[in-house]
Amino acid sequence: MVAMKNLIYLLPFLLLPLLGFAQGNNIGEPQKKENTNFKNQIDLDVEVLASGISYKRRITNKIMVGAGLGLGCSVTFGVMKNKYRYGEYPNEFYYEATGFESYRLGLVFEYKISKRFKYELRTEMIGITEAANFSTDMFFVIKNGAFVRLKGIELGVDLVVGKEIYNPYGNDSWVYYIKPLNLKVPIKW
Repeated sequence: MVAMKNLIYLLPFLLLPLLGFAQGNNIGEPQKKENTNFKNQIDLDVEVLASGISYKRRITNKIMVGAGLGLGCSVTFGVMKNKYRYGEYPNEFYYEATGFESYRLGLVFEYKISKRFKYELRTEMIGITEAANFSTDMFFVIKNGAFVRLKGIELGVDLVVGKEIYNPYGNDSWVYYIKPLNLKVPIKW
């Protein structure tokens, strides 16, 4: 738990160098305009030990909506709060660390804040496990992601909150975690 807390405090300092890549415009150089003529986009997602794909369609110049899916053992840092439903301990809670996100399927809403920054909201059905296998509990989650554009790729982090919808043992759980180092390669047409 202490290591996770230290990682959360360290994460903003790791992201600070990404914000320092901006350059001032020289008066003599022409400025490039961003291409907004495309209507469709596919994002190839690369995470730690996992990958995914998302299809998005442009609604306005700043808003895109679509769907996405992913497989693998995506590393997460967070906790799962479980509530037992047994007769002896009807209101007993315990916390355990989340380990891997093994699959995901859901809807995507993307809002472009500026030329370099975007916000992404996802509602997904995911599987979370403590070990690198596919025997997981199923959760419905809301992901809030912030992404920075760097030379044709996007790098970001997701904050996730979710409620369990399937567990073979009948426990009632909530999950809270961070997914760092999400890398997206957008393909536009």
